[in-house]
Amino acid sequence: MNVVIGNGYWGKIIQKKLKKIYKKIIVLDSKSNIDLFLKEYIKTVFICTPTNTHYNLVKKCIKNNIKTIFCEKPFTGNYKKACELFELANNKNINIFIDNVFLYRNEFLNFNIKNNYNNIKFIWEKNELKKNDKYKDDIINSLLYHDIYLLIKITNIIDWEIIRKNITNDELFLELSYKQIKIIFSYNRNIKNKKIKKIIFNNFLVDFSFPMNDPLFEIINDIKNNKINYNNNNILSLQTLKIIQKIIDLDK
Repeated sequence: MNVVIGNGYWGKIIQKKLKKIYKKIIVLDSKSNIDLFLKEYIKTVFICTPTNTHYNLVKKCIKNNIKTIFCEKPFTGNYKKACELFELANNKNINIFIDNVFLYRNEFLNFNIKNNYNNIKFIWEKNELKKNDKYKDDIINSLLYHDIYLLIKITNIIDWEIIRKNITNDELFLELSYKQIKIIFSYNRNIKNKKIKKIIFNNFLVDFSFPMNDPLFEIINDIKNNKINYNNNNILSLQTLKIIQKIIDLDK
């Protein structure tokens, strides 16, 4: 049996993908008596709730010996808490998968930069500002997180220095460097009638604006068929969270 925790926007998307594979799923929200359901035989739990609920929910799943836990990014949103959960899961031979979905996009899978990655620019321009989007780190956790794990995957570099940082609720400008390499992130979440997600390096463009495949379905299917490298996913997720934590903590 498979359980989805979260019945909001992303939870409903996950449910649609699961129903293509499984005849029956259990759907709970974060206020449900989750412990009661987790005492039954559950193979996989899909956690699609807000970031601040991830730590407690994942810990409950580990305590109840759920074999596989799928958690929406950015996991706990905290590097130390994420390390704790991965260690607990590893001690009990439990698999955790963090949804770094852009790695499964065909646009990225066909992307071959061959070490020529100086002066990369990550761009987002979307009309997605919501009335309840009040917190400065929302744009970090919702958008920047994706580009940081893509950056690590492309360059295999994790020791980035923060050169410039200007982040508001709906705009982000960030410059990172490593030796002679400079990386720029430029986002605006409050542009009407526009949806652009792209990576530019030199004169080459990788456009993520509209998916060429269904990466989320492919991830879920790979989990079902045990084709996921959980260790690589966990390492990359921790490396990403460590950089994100450094960016968030810069103003403290």
